Amino acid sequence: MTSDDPNWWSCPFCGGPNPFDAATCSQCNAQLRDSDDDDLFTTVAVDNAEVVPPDPPFGRDNMWSTAAPVADPFSPEPVVRPADVVDEPAEDLSVPVFDGPTVFSRTGFTTGPVQAAPATTRPTAVPTGMPVSVPPAAGAEVFGGRMPPPLADANGLAAAVSRLRPEAQEEAAIPFSVCGALLAPGEIVMVAVNGQMLGHPAIVVLTNERVLVINARRWQPIVDVFAVGPELVVRGRHDRDVASLTFSEGARLSTVDGISEVGLAVELADRLRGSG
Repeated sequence: MTSDDPNWWSCPFCGGPNPFDAATCSQCNAQLRDSDDDDLFTTVAVDNAEVVPPDPPFGRDNMWSTAAPVADPFSPEPVVRPADVVDEPAEDLSVPVFDGPTVFSRTGFTTGPVQAAPATTRPTAVPTGMPVSVPPAAGAEVFGGRMPPPLADANGLAAAVSRLRPEAQEEAAIPFSVCGALLAPGEIVMVAVNGQMLGHPAIVVLTNERVLVINARRWQPIVDVFAVGPELVVRGRHDRDVASLTFSEGARLSTVDGISEVGLAVELADRLRGSG
């Protein structure tokens, strides 16, 4: 019998060919069907086969112990926990309740009832020569425990600079700072303009005593000072939106050009000529 014969089938145990109605295998003598049941799909071979048990179901690992017992989740009986299982304490989610207002101090926010400072029974004596601190006036704002210094413009420099455009004030900030350091007590600024001097931003400041010409050269600005008097000669030129001023006194000469504030340049020259 060969595999070409349509009336044969192979033994499930040894694979040998057998007739279609054979009860036992002609090669290994294994029983192929029940003697009382003429059924092709017999269960005899299944009874002799090895039964592989199924894999246990995968469960969630215990965080603290791998020996935790598996209990029925619907069982009314309590679960017995091993001794080595540690219970993590539950987080306290309660919101604290504060009795009293919230007060802002220098170190942060504090809560609770506000307690008044104990009253002193006698004033503290101030040593001779020590300055006496004066409490700030009502409504005064205190920064860092000290009163801010007064923003005084005793020389009038800030008022004169405020007449310039904001971009001009920013460009000539360094020369104006140098000028502020050179002003003497009681010296009053009347007119200030800005322009260019030797490729650097420069200013011309006219006070009641002198003319200061300062540029913004790095590390060592040029500072020319001319006393107001009959020896000082001022020459000015302008062409609608730009002007220049030249100051000469003997062999000394100083020129500032590129002045965009033409009206202020004319005012400065007129004031200087009138004072001479």
